[in-house]
Amino acid sequence: MTVPSVLLSVFMFFIGFGTKWFEEWYRHRYQAAREKEARHDARREQLLWRQADFQRQNLLDLQDAVMRLARTSGQIHHHDSMAAKQTGSWGRNFAPEGVSEAHRDAQATTTVILVRIRDKKIRTLTQELKAHCASAGIAESESASLKSMISMNDTFELLNERIGDLLRNLEDLELREK
Repeated sequence: MTVPSVLLSVFMFFIGFGTKWFEEWYRHRYQAAREKEARHDARREQLLWRQADFQRQNLLDLQDAVMRLARTSGQIHHHDSMAAKQTGSWGRNFAPEGVSEAHRDAQATTTVILVRIRDKKIRTLTQELKAHCASAGIAESESASLKSMISMNDTFELLNERIGDLLRNLEDLELREK
């Protein structure tokens, strides 16, 4: 073997080695980028599912809280009606301690949960419902209180329907993804 052919063989060996090394480096870099993107997508999807679960639980909790709020508002209205029949004057009596505390708790719970809800319509309807409940409790006449109670009931139905729609949408999303 002559010197030029040996040099050519060594040169071709290093060219092959360098080409293989570059190919492996490029493949590793491409694979690492794909794996990083897959991890990022998995984290994003996991975050979306956590957000959906968080919203679902908050919607369920809000539904319970507004139910308690409406129930205690009705109890307070009934108590005021019974007291007005006995005394002849409206709104001069305090609600029973347990009802009053349950009403305060429902108002507070609703406020806390409300700030976690993403849906603007639900937030608006809940604020309207709370305003009707408050108006019923401080009304200066039985007719004004009754009007607030009717408005509260109408708002409650709309709110409950909207919560149900969003819960079904979350469920549909979950079923589509599985």
